[in-house]
Amino acid sequence: MSRKVALAAVIGAVLLAFGCEGVTPTSPETTLAPQGSGAFGAEARAVKVPISGNWLLTGEELPVRLWQTPSGVLQFRDWLSYTELTGDLEGPLDVLQSGAVHGSRQTARGPIEGQVTWQGRSGPVSGHWTTNGGENGDFDGIFMLHGSGDLEGVKFQLRWWGNVLQPALPIVLEYTGFALDPRGQ
Repeated sequence: MSRKVALAAVIGAVLLAFGCEGVTPTSPETTLAPQGSGAFGAEARAVKVPISGNWLLTGEELPVRLWQTPSGVLQFRDWLSYTELTGDLEGPLDVLQSGAVHGSRQTARGPIEGQVTWQGRSGPVSGHWTTNGGENGDFDGIFMLHGSGDLEGVKFQLRWWGNVLQPALPIVLEYTGFALDPRGQ
C-alpha cells in the first residue's frame, strides 16, 4: 500500500471516529400515517390474491426499427405483439417490445396495456414487462400492471414462461402471480 493511500485511510478513520461526536440529528422524527390515509394506508389493508392462467400471443407487427451492431448484436425497437390473457385475468393486451439478440440469448422489455376482467370487475391496465430467452425458445419474464376504472388501485404482478417456438399462432404461454386489491375483495 502506498504512503498516500495509507495516510488517506488513517485520516478517514479519524474523521469518522471523531467527526460526528456531539452532532445532533436535524431530520424530523418519523411517524406512521393512520391506516387508510394516503397511498401507503391503502396498501396496508390491500388483499393479496393469487392468480394464474394462459397468455396467448395472437399476432404481431414486425419491429419498426431493426439493426445489427458492429459487434453482432441484433437490436430491435417498437415490435408490437397482440396478446390475450385467459384464466383469472381475461382480456387483450398490447405489448411493445424493444430489446437485443446476442448469440443464443434474447432480452426485451417495454410498456404493456390493455383491457382486462378480474373477479367480475373490468378496466384498463397498463404497466411494464421484461423477458429473457434462450436458444431453445424457452422464455420467461414479469409483468407489472396497474388497473384503472373498476380496477382502480389494483396492482397485478405476473411471472410468465413458456416456449415461443410453437408451430402456429396462438402461441400459448403460462402465467402465475398475484393481485393486490386495495378494496380487500
